[in-house]
Order: sequence, then structure tokens, then C-alpha cells
Amino acid sequence: MSSIFVITTVEDIENDVPYLQYPCNAGWYSSFEAADRVVKNNQADLWETCYNYAIIEEITEGLYGAKREAWFYKYDEDKGEYYPIDRPKGLEHMCSFWT
Repeated sequence: MSSIFVITTVEDIENDVPYLQYPCNAGWYSSFEAADRVVKNNQADLWETCYNYAIIEEITEGLYGAKREAWFYKYDEDKGEYYPIDRPKGLEHMCSFWT
């Protein structure tokens, strides 16, 4: 089954409630490796001075894509890049961040 890897950036992830502030759908790639490289390297300035978190979500082909994997990243201003983090509290059972 085909998958795409959608990149969404957000200003903040509230840890006490499952809520993402101001999501921006930045784009998608056909491989996780390509999406991961783009996010980690902050290509095309994904951060834009305000998107402190990025999410890569794997979506499978079809309605209500059956496979829903997600990887989370936090921006490091000193290094100018994103680094992987654990799935934030409150978002354990959420999906479709890209919608």
C-alpha cells in the first residue's frame, strides 16, 4: 500500500491538552527519509521564526488512511535545526495533524 509523509509545522504543542496551535501544512514526500532530512535541516526555513515544532505523519492511500504513524520534532534556535522528540503528552492517540 502506498504512503506519503506529510510535514506539518506548529507554533506550540500544549502538553496538558491535546491541542496544536496554528498548524501549517508545509508539504509531503514519498519517503520518510526525504521528509526527515527536510525537517531536520530546516529546509526552506520551515521554522519561519515561529514554528517551534514539526510533525511528519505517514498517511496510506485511500479513505481514512489505515496506517497512522507520526514523528515529532522540536526546533533548536541555537543550531538552526529540528531534532526528534518523543510524542508529546496528550497526543498519544491523536492523528491527522495534517488536516
